[in-house]
Amino acid sequence: MSVRATLLFPSLCLVAALAACGGAADGPKGASRLLEDHAKATVPAWQQWKRAAWRAHTEVVDGDPRRADEAASAAQAWRAKAADPRWARDARDVLQAVDAALAPNPAERAAIDAIRRTVRRFPATDPALLAERDTLEAAHLRLRMRTRPSIDGEIVDPAAAARAYADAVDLTARVSLWKSLMDPAGRLRPSFLGLRAVRNQVARKGGWPDHLVAESDVYGLDEEAVRSLTVSVERALRPLFLELHTWARHELAAGLQTDVPELLPAHWLPTPLGQDWSNLVAVEDTDLGPGLAARGAPSMLRAIDTLYVGVGMSALSPSFWERSSLYPAEVSVGLGKTRAPSAWDLDLTGDVRVLLSATATPEAYHQAVREFGFAHALAARTEAGLPYAVRQQEPRALVGAVGAWGGLIASRPGYLAAEGYVAEPRTDMPALLAEALVYVPWLRFTANVVVPWELALYADDLPEGRVNDAFWQRMRTGLGVTPPEARTERHADALYQGTVHDLPGRSIDPLLSTLIAFQVHMAIAERLGVDPRSDSLAGRPEVGAAMTRLATSEGMTELRAVVTDLTGAGPSADAVAAYFEPLREWLQEQNVGRSVTLPPAPD
Repeated sequence: MSVRATLLFPSLCLVAALAACGGAADGPKGASRLLEDHAKATVPAWQQWKRAAWRAHTEVVDGDPRRADEAASAAQAWRAKAADPRWARDARDVLQAVDAALAPNPAERAAIDAIRRTVRRFPATDPALLAERDTLEAAHLRLRMRTRPSIDGEIVDPAAAARAYADAVDLTARVSLWKSLMDPAGRLRPSFLGLRAVRNQVARKGGWPDHLVAESDVYGLDEEAVRSLTVSVERALRPLFLELHTWARHELAAGLQTDVPELLPAHWLPTPLGQDWSNLVAVEDTDLGPGLAARGAPSMLRAIDTLYVGVGMSALSPSFWERSSLYPAEVSVGLGKTRAPSAWDLDLTGDVRVLLSATATPEAYHQAVREFGFAHALAARTEAGLPYAVRQQEPRALVGAVGAWGGLIASRPGYLAAEGYVAEPRTDMPALLAEALVYVPWLRFTANVVVPWELALYADDLPEGRVNDAFWQRMRTGLGVTPPEARTERHADALYQGTVHDLPGRSIDPLLSTLIAFQVHMAIAERLGVDPRSDSLAGRPEVGAAMTRLATSEGMTELRAVVTDLTGAGPSADAVAAYFEPLREWLQEQNVGRSVTLPPAPD
């Protein structure tokens, strides 16, 4: 189907392909005409922007900013068309039409809501403010790229410093490396706080009270609802985390032959901010490395694709394999690529791609599982014929839940054994403990440290003199972690976390995605009568139907309604707690006689 043909009728047609959906004359004239005009004005600009951005990420030349500049210009060109205030006026007229025959259908209303949201996000009433934000965002990104850690007085690559930290065993060396990794965050503090102020100003111009609410409003969540979600996660996971924190304190202290601390020193943990505890336990026969190496990266990726196709999700087109950038850049070509993995919809008509630097390693495997999930979700959205205005909105938690579910399924013992990555499936308690050390600290860190800190930052106008102190207060109560040295307000340790820069005010996205993935997994396992901890659910059409429903509901249906329909409850951490309940009981036995010192949650 040509691009021109697909622009004729951008309304939703969930079953038939766009070509069979009918023309603009079939249905309410007001809404259909608005959406047709909007698509004609914005889709070509979207396509030009995304193609320029793809080149900027996959054809990197050191010292040559031209591709990045072209992408930035194309983004602004799309924004100028998509945020034109006339769309808001036209949408208002359509929604206020008194003739019932002209009332938008649900798909058209969702598209109109997306159009109005874009206009609000980029308020044309104050172009100088938008220009100031763009300038500050670009300057902050350049500063981040230039601000690197130093080890023994030598400037080093951040990834190399992180690897050195992960490999270090001596605690004195780890403290030194920890401070080296944190130091650049403090240098980003003035720039970041300047952006905080401008982001809030832009949000208020758009009619929201602050930047965080502007980002969470897409889920129908205001400030109080976001707070309630974080509190509910804290309460649901607290019984399990009490045992996990107690176990970790005592086990690590015994291994280090030192006194048991009340709070975990950050430098005792695998990552500097303690959101990943995965290497605190090594479970025999669960190392994916040898099996992946024997298979090779291309075969690994094909198997991941089969996982999603096998449950009935939309197949990726042949062009996906031709046009994606899946493997590390070839030095001989002279072009580099960005490191961050990502999934792309370049033209809204089926050109879905993934950007990876895939190698046959566990880290690359898990990255690929997630990004292929996003790609299949994007393909499902195209196949369903979702309105162009909806698909020009960046996918959020529901699409993210597809990739999060893939990550959960692709780590099932039965699946790993069936694929030949491990010899025998390990379904005993140490294996469940290893899994909990991946998910539970991360969920606590995100829900009870980062999101509350961002709430304070944006919604409460956290004073500059309390930025770092507020972060470590949350680290103590949310994660039970303390820094290895006294930290002051010249530091800004939260800024070590990349998401606060790359997705400001949106840490709730991966939080919701992970919660929803567990809920869907547990609900389907219960309906099928299988063990959710060992059965991968691979090949089950019920899973594909649920994943497709999540993917095609993003921007179309209120998130809580979708999740409730699929699982019987709105987003919560109850499914995570239920999944790990056998582990909580086992840990409780291991912790008999041990002190419990996790601080109470703040009021």
